[in-house]
Amino acid sequence: MQRLKQKTEKQPDCVYEVFPVNFVMLPKQKRDETLWRFQRLLNSLPCEIKLYAVKTQKALEIAENQLITTYYRFFVESSGEPIDWLLEQCGFKQQPLTELPKPIPVKTFPKYMALENGKLMRSLTVYQLPGTLLPGFVSDLYGLCERVLICVKPLAPEVATSRMGKYMRFLKSLILADQTKGRIIKDEVKLKHAMAEATYQGLIAGTTRLFELKVTVSIMGETLEELKTNTKKLKDTLQSRFIRLDYPAYLQQELALGVIGKKLVVDTGTASTFFPFVSADLIESLGGVFLGVNRLTGAPVMFDPHLRMNQNIVIIGKSGSGKSFTSKIFLTRLLQKHTDLAFFVVDPENEYGEVGRLSGADVLDITTEKKLGLDPVQIFADNKDTAAGIIADLSGIEDNRSYQELRTIVGTSQDLLDVYQNSPSDLKDRLASFVTGPDSFLTMGKPQKFSTRMVFNLSALHRQLAPTQRRSLTFQAANVLVFSKIWQMLDNTHFLPLNVPKLVVVDELWLYTSMPASASFLEGVSRRGRKRNVILLLNSQRLADVIENRSGKAVIENCATKALLRQDESAIRLASETIGLSTAEMDALLELNAGQGLIVTDDIHVPVDFISTKDEYSVFTTKPTERLDKI
Repeated sequence: MQRLKQKTEKQPDCVYEVFPVNFVMLPKQKRDETLWRFQRLLNSLPCEIKLYAVKTQKALEIAENQLITTYYRFFVESSGEPIDWLLEQCGFKQQPLTELPKPIPVKTFPKYMALENGKLMRSLTVYQLPGTLLPGFVSDLYGLCERVLICVKPLAPEVATSRMGKYMRFLKSLILADQTKGRIIKDEVKLKHAMAEATYQGLIAGTTRLFELKVTVSIMGETLEELKTNTKKLKDTLQSRFIRLDYPAYLQQELALGVIGKKLVVDTGTASTFFPFVSADLIESLGGVFLGVNRLTGAPVMFDPHLRMNQNIVIIGKSGSGKSFTSKIFLTRLLQKHTDLAFFVVDPENEYGEVGRLSGADVLDITTEKKLGLDPVQIFADNKDTAAGIIADLSGIEDNRSYQELRTIVGTSQDLLDVYQNSPSDLKDRLASFVTGPDSFLTMGKPQKFSTRMVFNLSALHRQLAPTQRRSLTFQAANVLVFSKIWQMLDNTHFLPLNVPKLVVVDELWLYTSMPASASFLEGVSRRGRKRNVILLLNSQRLADVIENRSGKAVIENCATKALLRQDESAIRLASETIGLSTAEMDALLELNAGQGLIVTDDIHVPVDFISTKDEYSVFTTKPTERLDKI
């Protein structure tokens, strides 16, 4: 008896917060893909669920300032069976919760409730739908209502098939009656019969399901008069779309909680038009950092890279669009969120020195007078093939015979000096610059001691190098070897344990992707970063140069988050093809001011004004003419 009781006991409901997508701004292909994923979710439901869109107000602490913001949060409640695996499988990011926000009434009236916060709430149920609905139409209600609740109960296949069969036969009888009496068959009846037959065939084939939907919309008002006004606005808006709703008396609390409501029987296609996870905002308030404000809604942009498939970020924009400024905002806000953050910046133009010093970082000025000990053979001691590839790139070794010879020698050498001494004369001539020549300051000497926060300033080196062809190659070599050494240190868990959050900032991405071996190495790093708790922040002005080879393109693809700043005509088409932008977004990117951009991550496209405080601006800016942003 006890075992039987345990089996029949109702399991507790499972609650998840689902992160929304900017459905309206997505290109058509991505909108269709999002709807397909939602249909897949509906068709795979093992139990009844409730979908919530809830207006939320929250105070956010931003650089010692408080910002009050209002936005919508989205929840899924499943009846007694966890579906987190299903949400993830269908591509909807979620996090489990122990409870969800629900209205707390202090007094219930026949047609509204008085809530604990002093406001009045009225809940209405949808009782009639039009023949067609636009996908995502529910989001049009968010500005009018406090909550939207959609109860979704999948019907058992045999029940669904039986119901649809009966409905189809009923419609067929109407058609036959009209035919028998010589009457013209109504187009509406013909259409309904055709749709019913298609649904019936879909049910038999298993490509669709039937659901009972209960849709409740709740509105608020400070006074009864305001509540009446808001009710009229809501009803007028929905009735213009031939959606009817009502608020039966004495059932307000039950309606608000989804206990009762008009049952609408729909198939998967119709149910998917109720896709609720729609927002133009990016507010990941639990673990996110404040980057700026949404240019469309004015809401704060709170971004958490750890919620993405990977933590890599690429910032793409023309010169003067604010790439380094945006990077410094992210670095500073991440430090405020994670006081134990370790960070490393490869800085070609001395743009991060001051913010680094103020954050407790060691700033290393790289010049030809300072031996760095960045020996690629020792840096890549565990991967001699990568070492050989890097050396070949830096030394200009392109023919296969010389490369294979170099590869064999590197495989048995302890350091670059060994490689040089064991090489034949033709290879020695190629390697000499990095062993005994003008570039030996990079590879020879004792390696620099690392701390957990460092900025590598290469601007002085850039000025020192003679304006020859060698200048570009040596500067590239310095950037690549510094980054390689950083990654070697990040691989050392004794130096930095896995639980310590880490950030690596790389400016001028093209310096790395224009050489095959370094591009391949960076591609590998972009794949492994998440496992080492590393956020990789890459800046690129020259997108065409980055993606001209396979590894460079893969690096961009391995960045789950793209921040697009102002683009020029020659780059915008390429950016659209690479990232997937709508025509409106492409046009907007051509007109952006410095410090404005578009964040693209997962299915979220959010236009942003990146914002700094007055004090931050004085540290971040490299152009006196830039706009002074204040919170």
